[in-house]
Amino acid sequence: MNRGVTAGHLMEHVHLSRKNSVKRLTELWRDQLIRPEGNRPHGFRFTPAAGERIESLRFRITARGRDRLNFLRRREDGQEDPGIFD
Repeated sequence: MNRGVTAGHLMEHVHLSRKNSVKRLTELWRDQLIRPEGNRPHGFRFTPAAGERIESLRFRITARGRDRLNFLRRREDGQEDPGIFD
């Protein structure tokens, strides 16, 4: 995937609510399975800065992050299709 992943992508492709897509992005970020695009304020490499909304950020997804999202999608959909983030 060439463009960054957003909460909207998770809502659309992994069929999560806005609240759950933000929660999932937060978990993936904390687990270092995604990296925000661009420079981060000092001390906020793996968490949002004060007043920053995770919904407004774009992330680069790691291979492990793609695997996790594809697993979640298959689990939610009950499918064994190729991953959307491959």
